[in-house]
Amino acid sequence: MSKEIIGSLLGTILLLVITIYLWWSLFVARGKVRTTTGRIVDICKTAAESHQSVTLAQMDYNAADGKYYVSENRIYVSRTSKVGDLFPVKYFINKPERLLTKSYGQFIGFLVATFICAVLFIYFYFFK
Repeated sequence: MSKEIIGSLLGTILLLVITIYLWWSLFVARGKVRTTTGRIVDICKTAAESHQSVTLAQMDYNAADGKYYVSENRIYVSRTSKVGDLFPVKYFINKPERLLTKSYGQFIGFLVATFICAVLFIYFYFFK
């Protein structure tokens, strides 16, 4: 087997596992989360002044029980976000201080990447 076949097969399998995990996480969370608007209270960048840095934000928000919570975990926000900006957040009903960090956008992105790797595998395996 060539390197292209092995690489595309391993990439397809890895992406498929991640896609299934994301789908399962979103499926299990279905009905267990609520959506509200949160305000950024703290920002953390993973790499200083890099184009590939990831910006994570800690949020505060008003839950359905009327209390304000500051999230235990952080969610991804755009690099241009600032403290005080508002974002929609999803929190778990049974543990309101915990935010849902996975999204359908991530699921669709990994699904498309899995499809592309599968097409490359088929191309290298059958046509090259």
